[in-house]
Amino acid sequence: MPSGPPNPAKGVTGAADGNFVIRQDVRLVRADVQVTQKERIVSGLSRSDFVLLDEGRQAEITEFGVESDPLDVMLLLDVSGSMTAYLYEVSRAAGVALAQLEPADRVGVMIFSKDAKQLNELTNQRADVVTTLRSLTRLPGMGAGTAINASILRAVEVFQADATQRGHDARRRRAILIMTDNWGLNYKLPDRVVLRALHEQSISLHAIVVGRVQKPKGRWGEEPDDDLAEEIDFSPANVYRLARETGGDVFTDLKKDQGLAEILSRIRNRYSLYFKPMPDARPGSFRKITVTLGGQAARTNKNAEVRARAGYYAD
Repeated sequence: MPSGPPNPAKGVTGAADGNFVIRQDVRLVRADVQVTQKERIVSGLSRSDFVLLDEGRQAEITEFGVESDPLDVMLLLDVSGSMTAYLYEVSRAAGVALAQLEPADRVGVMIFSKDAKQLNELTNQRADVVTTLRSLTRLPGMGAGTAINASILRAVEVFQADATQRGHDARRRRAILIMTDNWGLNYKLPDRVVLRALHEQSISLHAIVVGRVQKPKGRWGEEPDDDLAEEIDFSPANVYRLARETGGDVFTDLKKDQGLAEILSRIRNRYSLYFKPMPDARPGSFRKITVTLGGQAARTNKNAEVRARAGYYAD
């Protein structure tokens, strides 16, 4: 095994003891996958149960992990005035929610409104994070506004800085969990810029959307025209699209969705699929992928929903 921090551009392979070894001969792309049947998590699947297409061509799933990879999750919390009641719910549930994570999992905390501010670096020291979350409702205001896309990019930068400082560990699953009412406008920062950053860093975006749930309608709701967003400077917040494109979940009722503990559990318990890019993948190009169930797994789990990232940028 090479000395020094692993190179994220290299491949990852499983060892007999369940640990991972970084291979130097090939780059593997990672896709974290969740399978649900009527919102129930489908467990017990194996590598052979999945079919992964890279630009329509089947790619070999060379390595496979089941719920075992350590998790790095950044809690990105909207602290604008309308969010006080929901911050209290997070504060109340913090201890129980974090206790069900694995010892190697790390959690960080950031808050945002007009600007973003980091309160905790990624850490496995649960007590420090619980203390921060329990103090949220006493924090001073951070100014009017809800800069959602800018705050997500700031969280991506925190992951990048952590990887630079500590050395990137290709085993770790990385996620951002944002809690917001999704009310806001992004100024000269269309979704495609945020999506590229998330895809390049292999980070999934998950959202708790609370209050008067606001989802963009019409052309903005599903596939916003980013060129139009740049022409008019402003685009509506759309964490729904960011979550869908990166393979994340959207929860629209913090209590109905069984609370923060259940949400963190759903982020953690996923399958890890590693595959080789196609030999003709042009460097810098975005490659669309689709992940489905095949064979007996597809027949057993009819109408199952498979969540995975929409694609990756080729090296």
